Amino acid sequence: MGEQERHAAEQLSMQEQSVPLRVPGYEQEQFLGRGTFGEVWVAVDCNTGRKAAIKFYHRRGGLDWSLLSREVEKLRHLFSDRYVVQLLGVGWDADPPYYVMEYMERGSLEDRLRSAPITVAEAVSFAREVAVGLMHAHGKGILHCDLKPANIMLDQDDKPRLADFGQSRLSTEHSPALGTLFYMAPEQADLKSIPDVRWDVYALGALLYRMLTGEPPHRTEAGVAEILEPNRLEERLERYRRFLRSSPLPQAHRRVPGVDAALVHIIDRCLAINPHDRYRNVQEVLHALDSRGMKRARRPLLVLGAVAPVLVLLMMGWIGRSMLGRTLGVSREALTQRALESDGFAAQSVADQFALEVDRRWRILEREAADPHMRASLEALFRLGVDSDEGRTMQERLQQWLEERNHALDRQFTPATRATGWFLNDRAGFQVARSPMDAAVLNKNWAFRDYFHGQGNDLDPKSPVRPTPLKSPHRSAVYRSQSTNTLMVAFSVPIRADDSESSDPIGVLAMAVDLGHFAELQGTRSQFAAMIDMRADATGRKGRFVEHPQLARQQKPGSSRGFDFYVAPEVVSLAERLSRRKQDSLSERMNGEADKRSDAAVPESVEGEHPFLSDYQDPVVNDPTKRWLAAFEPVVVARGRDQVVETGWVVVVQEPQEATLQPLSQLGGQLVRAGLVGLGLVLAVVAALWAFVLLVLDPSGDSRLTRFLRRSVGLPSSSSASTGSSSTASRSGSVSTGSSVASGSSVSPGSVAESRDEKHGEPSK
Repeated sequence: MGEQERHAAEQLSMQEQSVPLRVPGYEQEQFLGRGTFGEVWVAVDCNTGRKAAIKFYHRRGGLDWSLLSREVEKLRHLFSDRYVVQLLGVGWDADPPYYVMEYMERGSLEDRLRSAPITVAEAVSFAREVAVGLMHAHGKGILHCDLKPANIMLDQDDKPRLADFGQSRLSTEHSPALGTLFYMAPEQADLKSIPDVRWDVYALGALLYRMLTGEPPHRTEAGVAEILEPNRLEERLERYRRFLRSSPLPQAHRRVPGVDAALVHIIDRCLAINPHDRYRNVQEVLHALDSRGMKRARRPLLVLGAVAPVLVLLMMGWIGRSMLGRTLGVSREALTQRALESDGFAAQSVADQFALEVDRRWRILEREAADPHMRASLEALFRLGVDSDEGRTMQERLQQWLEERNHALDRQFTPATRATGWFLNDRAGFQVARSPMDAAVLNKNWAFRDYFHGQGNDLDPKSPVRPTPLKSPHRSAVYRSQSTNTLMVAFSVPIRADDSESSDPIGVLAMAVDLGHFAELQGTRSQFAAMIDMRADATGRKGRFVEHPQLARQQKPGSSRGFDFYVAPEVVSLAERLSRRKQDSLSERMNGEADKRSDAAVPESVEGEHPFLSDYQDPVVNDPTKRWLAAFEPVVVARGRDQVVETGWVVVVQEPQEATLQPLSQLGGQLVRAGLVGLGLVLAVVAALWAFVLLVLDPSGDSRLTRFLRRSVGLPSSSSASTGSSSTASRSGSVSTGSSVASGSSVSPGSVAESRDEKHGEPSK
């Protein structure tokens, strides 16, 4: 195909296709390509699961059915030959007709050559495999007659197989067969020619030439234009024959690195214009390739002996390195798994402690919210209002009560975790008391705040619709304090008129605390704990860090705001699944629906996943080169026997990989040093053995290396022999050399002529 035809076929192949026909016994699964006469699909044999290629012929009227039947006939003779793409089935009477072939998933040799150049060794290997396939076909009386890279397919082992026997002929046939330009022997380009095995010999040489140089022999743009200029086939064929006979011998293969004289001779003889100068059959080509391989495989014994110890040492080094790498890899996995399990236990411990801390604050607030005097004063203030004298008295009582409770209860917490403020709101959202006292916010409506209504985020303060108080304990959305520029959260509970949980709330009691001191961990190595908020913040993002050892350091000095850090979306997804699983597990335990498990158990897997990450990247540390081991545990509060409260927080315990794997790295370094010492000892022993071998194999001591070795071990060197002896030896060598020349001059003239022709790349006639 030319470039235009190939481009058109590619355009057709890129169009979406539907299966033209369901072939019985096969399941078409992939459209492979489309050409002028049909299209090819990859199918799977329903019985064996083997892949096959099915070609459908849409243009029945435009097909040369004799060509197709001839190809099927030849493939039947080559059944079970591993060097030929096998025919599996034919559907002559189907609409459209088709035939089923083996599927060669690596494509054709033409595709391989277009994608990347191949080495000389690969080219010779391919040529030899093709030659064996041709020899099998010729042995059954079948001539291919159209050998080229596009008609050679590569199987899963990258072995070539012959394909497209549409132009093939039996050795007993006398009908002509045309091949492809520049792969076709000149005598084949004649409609009166009789098939000859040397056509395939020429094509095999052209194939090898193409693999080495990238172009078939004799092909030039000017030559192609000259050959294709006439419209009549006979004139084109005549021009092709004349062009090959008048062209000089191909030379490009001689300039390819790695191509030796023997391979040049094989290619030149295959491409001889005169068929009588070519190899008589493919067996001779195969014999020539094998002979060249044997000659190249012969190496002097000393070279082999020198290379063998090096190869042994390299193999030992490779095996040692592989075993060391495998051992260190297994140890690294075990050490990582152990560290992750430790992180998992630590994360669960911190999460459980934090859940107890959250529940304790809610219980303190609930106990204080049940104070009957406070309830009565709050109800009275709501009726009287703050503008009356009696109302102001009630508000003063509430303020004094709140300050007393704040100071009394602060002793139950550490200085870092005690409340930064308590506040009391009535049912309308007005803040009637606050500790510490802040007149600027007192008696203002804060119903839009999340701690009051418990809807998850602050509402629009300008909205005319006022929300009602929350009806159950709630932790507010995390917010940043304007005064301290720190992250804070409020815990709040409803205040009811009586002890009945069904009564409507008459207010809200809340305490605010600074985050950053709850997820504390006394861990081993370099462990530390952080906390992530899985609820969406004001920007709508999830996974915000609310506690982290380095979070306070990320604040801008003198700035009224800090930096916000978020974990990756996949971490958010993992944390949400973990939270749902833990809620379900706690609910089942509390309802007696699950087996009792130890509270200290390592977290279970979630849908095949574990709550661990061995390649976690910390966005707060913000070091792309630093990787962490991390374990995640949701903070879920179990209240009573039938209430599970999800806080939306997840504890992450992490430690740097390098700190965990440092002992293993040190062990690896020690093993490498020990291996290098051992390698040095082996090299010393090998060098000593080779010194002995050289001394034994070169007793005369003529080489510099042998003289050096003899001096090193104190042996006399033959260089101390008398001058007369050296001269005599020299004269003997001259006589011997002259004898060789004289002997060489007796070579027959025919041999000389053949050698001269081979030197110039032209075999003797």
